[in-house]
Amino acid sequence: MKLTALACLFTTSLWAMPLTAQPGSAPYTVDLWATLLFDTSGQASSVKVRDSGDYPPALLEAVQSRLAQARIPPVQALDGSGRPATFQSGVRVRLAITPGTAESADAAPGQVRIAGLRIEPMPSQRYAASFPPDIGRGADWQGRVNASCMLDTQGRCGPVQIEAVPGIPESVRRWARASLAGWTFEPQRVDDQPVPSEVRVSFTLEAKQLNPQDFRQPKWDRLMMQR
Repeated sequence: MKLTALACLFTTSLWAMPLTAQPGSAPYTVDLWATLLFDTSGQASSVKVRDSGDYPPALLEAVQSRLAQARIPPVQALDGSGRPATFQSGVRVRLAITPGTAESADAAPGQVRIAGLRIEPMPSQRYAASFPPDIGRGADWQGRVNASCMLDTQGRCGPVQIEAVPGIPESVRRWARASLAGWTFEPQRVDDQPVPSEVRVSFTLEAKQLNPQDFRQPKWDRLMMQR
């Protein structure tokens, strides 16, 4: 059974709450992972946030409350009878965080909002292949590659397919293929039975050139140039 149709965004209203964050830093995003169990009507009946101890209690409670409202079209049983079945899957929650302003009389608190929710198998182990040796020689370089594969019932990838814009070096394609092949996932489950499903992962590879220090230049002048 291929559950590609369920690996899609389900709608949610934007939500925001105050957040304690380092003032003055730029907005950023954080991915929070959870496991959701949907009952036979498609309503979320159980929510378990991974690494829940890493998040502030107020944020954790708000995210759990939002996920508890999630609903999907009912999933059919694997026996072909057409009866509704329970469905368990990972859910990736994209949190958009806007830090507060510097402490002052008119300081503003930071904000966090749910920018997106996506039902997909949750990674249990990630892997990064060796950095391509030909990337970044002589200049800064950045590229993005999309990789996908079908998972078996053990959560392991089959053959990895690569999608990239023209001009992406073959070494980067090989790097993305080898990286995703080393990942493992928690398989999605229908009536508590693991089922095959598709995963898609975007990889961004970046290389920056570091200019060597000129040790003939006086130390004080080097420090002043870095300010």
